[in-house]
Amino acid sequence: MEPSVKYAASAGVATKVTVLDALRAGETEKATTLLEGLLDGDILTLSMLESAKQDETVKRVVSRAAEYRYKNPYRSGNAEVDRMVQRTLSQRSTPTNQPSQ
Repeated sequence: MEPSVKYAASAGVATKVTVLDALRAGETEKATTLLEGLLDGDILTLSMLESAKQDETVKRVVSRAAEYRYKNPYRSGNAEVDRMVQRTLSQRSTPTNQPSQ
C-alpha cells in the first residue's frame, strides 16, 4: 500500500472518530466546525488537481458544495483559505439559488 494512502486513511479515521465523538456528546457546533474544515480541505485539494478540473463528477460535487455554502456561509478564520475556497466554488459552479448579479 502506498504510504500516502495509508496516512490519509489513518487521518480520515482519526478525524471521523473525533466528529462522531463530538456528535454523540451533543457538541454539534464542534462537529460542524470540524466538517466545514474538512470540506474546505477537500475543495482546495480538488482545486489543485488538474485531472479534477474537467471531470464532470467533480464539477457536480463542487457545485453541490457551492450550493451548500451559499445556504450555510462559513469562514475558517484564515482569510487566505476562505478566499481560495470561495474562488474555487465560484469558478467551478453556479449555485441554483444564487441571486443573479
